[in-house]
Amino acid sequence: MEKNLVSVVIPTYNRGDCIKYSVESVLNQTYSNIECIIVDDGSTDDTKKIIESIVDNRIRYIYLSDNGGPSRARNIGIELAKGKFIAFNDSDDIWYACKLEEQMYKMRNMANFGMVYCDYLYKGAQKEIIMPPDIYDISELEGDIFQSLLNDNKIGTPTIIVRKECIQDVGGFNENLKSLEDWEFVLRIASKYSIGYIHKPLIKAQYSTNGINSNIRAQLDTLVYLIKKYHEQCVSLKSLKKIFFDKLSLIDDVQCVEEVKKEIVPVIENEEFDCLMDYAVQVRKLQKVRQLLADFSKPDSVKQFVDRYIKKDKEIIAVYGAGVAGISTAYNLIKQGCRVECLIDKSEKNQLEFQVVKPENLSKDVTMIVSSILSEDIGAIQALYHREIKVLNIFDILNY
Repeated sequence: MEKNLVSVVIPTYNRGDCIKYSVESVLNQTYSNIECIIVDDGSTDDTKKIIESIVDNRIRYIYLSDNGGPSRARNIGIELAKGKFIAFNDSDDIWYACKLEEQMYKMRNMANFGMVYCDYLYKGAQKEIIMPPDIYDISELEGDIFQSLLNDNKIGTPTIIVRKECIQDVGGFNENLKSLEDWEFVLRIASKYSIGYIHKPLIKAQYSTNGINSNIRAQLDTLVYLIKKYHEQCVSLKSLKKIFFDKLSLIDDVQCVEEVKKEIVPVIENEEFDCLMDYAVQVRKLQKVRQLLADFSKPDSVKQFVDRYIKKDKEIIAVYGAGVAGISTAYNLIKQGCRVECLIDKSEKNQLEFQVVKPENLSKDVTMIVSSILSEDIGAIQALYHREIKVLNIFDILNY
């Protein structure tokens, strides 16, 4: 069977330090009938020079004089694509050599799939994990997964290959969204087409602190957009709204909060009263939570906290809370040489490379709990465990 041309679109901006490895991992695919479209979104470093040093006639390099963001860059790549199938890579991610071959095999044998994605190996600060985590039923990962994707995004852009006709049907990436635009894109695909899934990591990705998704306000804007767009179609928006509230708690600009509130309250005012109560609590906590996270990101403050309370060579720590504050706490403790075993939450859904356990499943090896939750006092946390265990609350740092 003649191999169909696959157009691989790589948006990039000032990634001269890693772009070569990303491009070479695409060119070295066992499925070789490809074109590699690199859309440089106005880089000012040596990206162009590095791309020009790679000798391969399958490369098409486009330089944009002004920076318009990854969505515009991807859309330009899609417009220029000659293939019937389009795949995406990011400039700091690496494909395994068999990625396209395995995905195209599934595409050819399951003609009803509009898109096929795969697992990826995520390299975090502490260890490597496979995403999406092994907690989902196959029905949540393959086939009609629109409702499943509304709960949370399980699909990374570099993992997908999609029929170009499907993109032409639903439209490309939304250039008005400055964050989480990949989630919104796959939701549109999943709302109209069946999705294929390969339960195997075919990509190696790593977290980038300066990536577009570090912009919390931009994430909030996208979450508001998704809730407003899909609240009538969704069986439950509980998970989506929880993500929204978690992000909202990181914003300390009261005017910003008021703007977001005006956008979102009319949509959810007739749903789940407890959800609105959560919103009110989050607004009250807003400035204090933000102050905590800002203070706890300063190495001197973290060191002072650790030196005062923690014996790094003896304590095995669990962080109480698996939200943004919990993940931030765990990362900062690890940077100070502490051993963090897991995060504790009512749900055991893992976060990034951290294992999340319910309170009743906490290992007896854990000797200390560090709480990242404002509303829980130490006594209440200790009462969850049928043994003596040391509990610290990082909000104590605000009293320094």
